[in-house]
Amino acid sequence: TFGYGEVVVYRRPRIALFATGDELIEPGLALGDGQIYNSNLHVFAELSDRAGAGITDREVLKDNRDSLTSFLKGTLSGSDLIVSSGGVSMGRHDYVRDVFLELGVEEHFWRVAQKPGGPFFFGTAGDTLIFGLPGNPVSSFICFMEYVWPACELMSGLEPTRKVTATLETPFPREPVKHRFLPGTVREDGGQLKASPSGKLGSHMFSSSIGANAILEAAPGKSPLEPGAPVEARLLPWCGLK
Repeated sequence: TFGYGEVVVYRRPRIALFATGDELIEPGLALGDGQIYNSNLHVFAELSDRAGAGITDREVLKDNRDSLTSFLKGTLSGSDLIVSSGGVSMGRHDYVRDVFLELGVEEHFWRVAQKPGGPFFFGTAGDTLIFGLPGNPVSSFICFMEYVWPACELMSGLEPTRKVTATLETPFPREPVKHRFLPGTVREDGGQLKASPSGKLGSHMFSSSIGANAILEAAPGKSPLEPGAPVEARLLPWCGLK
């Protein structure tokens, strides 16, 4: 957004997307040993468009500092948001955070007490917002919706995504010390909102989002939330209530 006195002018934010990994190949090609499909960038591109952002760059990068540095030098000055997939954890080939810092990005936080999506980086370079998301598909999707999507909404002047409170119909598994997110469904029943989390819990299982119309969340707790308990839900803006 740009402020002129009391007037705020919105524009389509520019977003650069990249994923890191020597193992990534495009969907449709035959998988070799140790290879996986590059699903996250396709999801990011679709979500960016839905959130009102214009994609300026979209690349799959190798796990080396030179390719990361070259790409980021070319995008930092021309982007309102930069979103990455993978490379922000603590593995020996996880260079993304290091390169961000080497290029002068100011780190605001790294690693979050949430599941999925713990290895998460957020920083700024001038007015550019930089989001380093984890590589597992569910983790990336949830982090995009919880952090990147609201930033795009603010920049482009879209109506904020609704968060609602619903009543659980099935148990919601909580974590002792981490905020828990799960794809799920919210439906209206007799004037009340009812929610059910996905039965698939793995952060690599993007099929857990099939049929979901919301992201459900719960604060840390030692035991699951039982049916009848309230749960907060972010409604996915392209879906209706069930």
